[in-house]
Amino acid sequence: MSVNINCPVCPGVATLTEEDGDIVYRGEAYVVRREFYHCSSCLREFTSTETDNETFGRLGRMYRERHPDGEESPYEKIQIRHNIRTEDGNEEDSEGSRASEEKGSD
Repeated sequence: MSVNINCPVCPGVATLTEEDGDIVYRGEAYVVRREFYHCSSCLREFTSTETDNETFGRLGRMYRERHPDGEESPYEKIQIRHNIRTEDGNEEDSEGSRASEEKGSD
């Protein structure tokens, strides 16, 4: 089943397409199946947040396969930074400030 959307550039219809493409990430070349929309009218290609997440998710998995003991990818570092939890279960932001304030007695 093909997925079609209205082209954001012209009045045409764009179809979701998958194709292997070369992406250089952290100085290394990867052949990644990428998802994008292709308009049959204006011949433009474009992506959405969802297609980018799929493509970069694949790229991240390929990076981890090559570097299983290596450092996290920059995308993973961002996710970790936003999900830091303290020992008592409260979340902290990247500077260590509490995301949820403790209630004090008045």
